[in-house]
This record gives sequence, structure tokens and C-alpha cells, in this order.
Amino acid sequence: MSDALYTVLAADVVPLLTALFTAWTCGLLGMFLVLGRRGLLADSIAHSVLPGLALAFLATGSRHPGWMLLGGTLAGACGALTVHLLERYGRLERSAAIGATFPVFFAAGLLLLERTGGGGVDLSPDCVLAGELELLFWVPPRELAQLLEPATLDLLPRPLFLCALALLATAGFLAALWPRLTAATFDPQFARTAGLRPDWTQAFFTALVAAAAVAAFQAVGSILVLTLFLAPAATARLLTDRLGNLAVLTLLIATLAVCAGYILATRGPALLGHDLSLSASGTIAATAGALLLLAGFLGPRRQGSA
Repeated sequence: MSDALYTVLAADVVPLLTALFTAWTCGLLGMFLVLGRRGLLADSIAHSVLPGLALAFLATGSRHPGWMLLGGTLAGACGALTVHLLERYGRLERSAAIGATFPVFFAAGLLLLERTGGGGVDLSPDCVLAGELELLFWVPPRELAQLLEPATLDLLPRPLFLCALALLATAGFLAALWPRLTAATFDPQFARTAGLRPDWTQAFFTALVAAAAVAAFQAVGSILVLTLFLAPAATARLLTDRLGNLAVLTLLIATLAVCAGYILATRGPALLGHDLSLSASGTIAATAGALLLLAGFLGPRRQGSA
């Protein structure tokens, strides 16, 4: 194996795959958030998981992915439930209920992080915002034939496996419940009449959004998680009205944003002659936002309304 290939495998493959798995997971879920006009719910959940992560660490003294996933998912579900209760019994509009909920949860999470003493880099406030993609190193073998051996794969960072598991769970959920989720998103009243139990479907979907946010939180940070939930799906929505095409376009746009953003962050400054580093998560988020703006100005809907 050449030195160049070895460097790419060690420094770039794991963070790039982790970001891609996260983008595909968040993009698939984000389609139904965008179509159901519940984008702010992703904002609420992405911020609400933080106190659950901190409490899981305080209770167990460990950053084990299982405990983190449980704590974060429960906290995200509590955040979503709080929004529902404020909306239903407090008679607040959904946007007001969400706006009143997620800052409180996020602030509580930051205070709990102080209580943990930072918990190491994985629980520092900087990591919460920007993630740790740049820290996901792998030590691959020098021989290509050894790449897929169990001992070699066991050296891969845990966040990669966690994000891959979240992607598989999301794909399985959507494959099994696609008709129910579609009905619950577009016409909840019809879904109730047909006995499809849209409330249960939406509750399970909300829990899956929370779990996906937790799985990606440590690796990519809250900024990129929230961006990937909304930007690729919103961009695709500006380009098509068909649900099947929307799914394909969302995945393609998410892939483009991750690959272009990661290359810009890791190679861009050097190509311009600058000796500095950029946040991979921040650059990917900015790239996804740029694609959304481009679709908004140049997409077929914009052209048709001009």
C-alpha cells in the first residue's frame, strides 16, 4: 500500500463515512419533517438530547454508546412531549412551544456538562457544537488483504458503528412503515379513519429522530445534525413534487454536501496556500446551506414563478 493511500485510509475514510451515514439517516427522516412542516421539531430534539447525554454520563461514569443512546433518546422524547403538552394544554402555537422548550433543555445540558467537569473532549461544549470528525482516526494495516479482518475492523472508532446502526434502523423503519408514515404525514385524519394509528406512528418516528440525533451528536455535533435533518430534504423539495424522487434527491444532495464540504475543509486551505484548518462539520453545514440557497434561486419552482 502506498503512503498516500495509507494516509487517506487513516485520516479521511472514517470521518467521511461517519458524516455520510449521518447525512443519509438525517436526510431520510428529514423528508417527513419537511413534508409535515415540522422542521422546528428537529431543532427542539437536537437540543433536547444534551441533558440526557450529560445525565447518562453522571449516572454511569462512562461514555458507552448504549448509555448515551438511552439517555439522549429519553431526553429527546421528553423534549418532544413538552412541546406537545405546551401546544395542547398551554394553548401555545407550535413554534412558540418549541421556542420555549429547546433553549431550556439545551441550557440545562450545558449546566450538567459543567457538573461533569467536561467529561473529556467527548463531552466538552465545543464538541457538542462542532463534533469530533477530525479526531476519528483509524490505524489500518499496511496490506490491503487485511483490511476486512475482524481484528482490523475492531480498531474502527465506535461513532462509525453507531452511525451505521442508526442508518440501518432508519432504513428498516421507513421500509416497514412507509405507507403508514406517509398517511400520517399528509392526512392524519384519513389515517385515523383507516385505523392506521397515526399518533403511534408519529410517536415512534419522533423517538427515531431523537435516537438518530444522539447517534450522530458525538461525532458531528448539534450544528451539523440539525442542518442535515433539514437542508438536504428542503433542497430536494424545491426540485421535485414526487415522494420517490424526493427520497433519491435527498440522498444525492446529502452526499454532495458531505463530500464537497469535507474536501473543502481538509484540502481547500492548502490549495489556496493557507496553513490553517477548518471545521469539517461547519464546512459541511455551510455547503448544505449553499446548495439550499442555490436550489431556492435556480430551481424549477423558482423559474416557474418568475
